[in-house]
Amino acid sequence: MSNFFPFIFAVFLILPNQGGNAEPHRPSSASAGTKSGKSEVACTDNSKPASALPRPGPQCEKDEFAKRGRPFMFPANGGLAFGVSSVPGKPSTLYLWADNQTEKAESLYVCCISTLFEHIEVYDAGGHRVLSKMDLAEQQASSDGKVTLRGCSCSGWVLVPPHTIEILEYADISDGYLLSPGRYVITERTPAAPSNPNPEVQKAASHPPPGLAISIP
Repeated sequence: MSNFFPFIFAVFLILPNQGGNAEPHRPSSASAGTKSGKSEVACTDNSKPASALPRPGPQCEKDEFAKRGRPFMFPANGGLAFGVSSVPGKPSTLYLWADNQTEKAESLYVCCISTLFEHIEVYDAGGHRVLSKMDLAEQQASSDGKVTLRGCSCSGWVLVPPHTIEILEYADISDGYLLSPGRYVITERTPAAPSNPNPEVQKAASHPPPGLAISIP
């Protein structure tokens, strides 16, 4: 993306537990002052500066959805909504989108690949939440009396103008999950949900919330 500036940041570590949990860096919440009405999709072309791209609108929406899939948008919080799409013909490639419904531009921090997986949950066809690679690592670290620290190989900022839907990043689902062939639903990851539930909690899950349906061949 033309307004994404990556830089080398950190590494992933597992350290002895010293009484506290490391929290991932999350984007700031959107500013107040939302306005009703549909946001417009911005065009994306990494080979061009932002000033050379067409203005957000119906043609950008048509082009972006054709290349990256129509996003399933999650409910807005404070005027900022996130969503996820899968590439037509290649459902394992996921895109994370942000809809800034406020009157002020929002600068969002993005950690390459990991930010996408911090925003989503994956449920299998039976309605059970699938643990991500990070969930499994945290579960193992906890059983060993250690804690995990999250970091980035690269990170940067994406500026989302008011009333604009912008792509934040993309990743292959295999970067965050080990999935067998089958059908899955991708939903929003809520901060209140446990990242590493025990097997009984996981087994008790019923139907997943509404989300993006994909099939892994």
